[in-house]
Amino acid sequence: MRDVLWTGIYGAMDEICRRSRAAYATAGFSQRASALAVHPLLDNFVWEALTSGWTEPAADHLRVPVAGDLDSPARWFRRDHPADSALAAHLRAAACSDLELADEPCTPDETFARRLTGACRLLAATVPELWQHTAPFVTRVFDIPSDGMSSASLDHTGGAIFVSSVSGDAGSEADRIHLAACLLHEAAHSKSYRIFRAFEQVRAPESPDFIDVPWWRSTGQTWAWDVDRSIVAAHVYSHLATFYDRLSATRPGLRRRRQQAAFRARFLTNVLLQLPPSALNPQWRDFIEWTASTIVPLGKLTDAGEKELSRPLSSFPLYRSG
Repeated sequence: MRDVLWTGIYGAMDEICRRSRAAYATAGFSQRASALAVHPLLDNFVWEALTSGWTEPAADHLRVPVAGDLDSPARWFRRDHPADSALAAHLRAAACSDLELADEPCTPDETFARRLTGACRLLAATVPELWQHTAPFVTRVFDIPSDGMSSASLDHTGGAIFVSSVSGDAGSEADRIHLAACLLHEAAHSKSYRIFRAFEQVRAPESPDFIDVPWWRSTGQTWAWDVDRSIVAAHVYSHLATFYDRLSATRPGLRRRRQQAAFRARFLTNVLLQLPPSALNPQWRDFIEWTASTIVPLGKLTDAGEKELSRPLSSFPLYRSG
């Protein structure tokens, strides 16, 4: 029986928080506070500590829990935390480098906040169990009015996400579905970052960009992905496939998106699970196996699609074992 994305040690919100609690406790974050009220800059501190071996507690202002109702998107737009100004500066610097975005992040205005809230309602109505166990990992949403990137997040600052307000059909159903997919995409990332805080290796092992991604070949962007990017992408695609699977029941026009997302998740997990033990420790392999078990059924594929899914690791010429 196929696993689902809102159960087990990698899917259930409470279990994910329980397993990652020690990382935040070391930083001085009170276990009496909600494990889902971690400010993104505290998560950044924890990430730095886990990757560099720091052991001292975080500064007092970072350890203040994020206020607001977990079930309401209103807390995404609040800027009342003592570390919010520093977070904006941190993300501004990241937007200029890591994300290569020209515009700095800003608080969504009232109009964009309404659009995002509508998208949140669509997710709550379509995939209520999944959204309940994913949305609370987001604590701050920023608008980057860019037409070149729909959404983004940083693996070292979990809980803060970027969504672009640029749309040619703002307020339409297509816009609401697009924003819902963006929110689910980045919320799944935030959830995965929390999962990884409980791992011995907070980041996947480094590898060359060797995975020839078939849907990326014509984008004009980097055509090959490394192990780290492929793991987090497979996790996101599994979430999107579940969303489009439910949504396409009443909107048949979305069935192709459902199959695309499911194919992408399956393709990446198939490649990753062929890696030798030296390339993935047991925790990462277990997470990939679990992700693979959550992917909705693919349905009928073209011959080309079947061929891509059956590619052996040796067919990727840039892969270097050992």
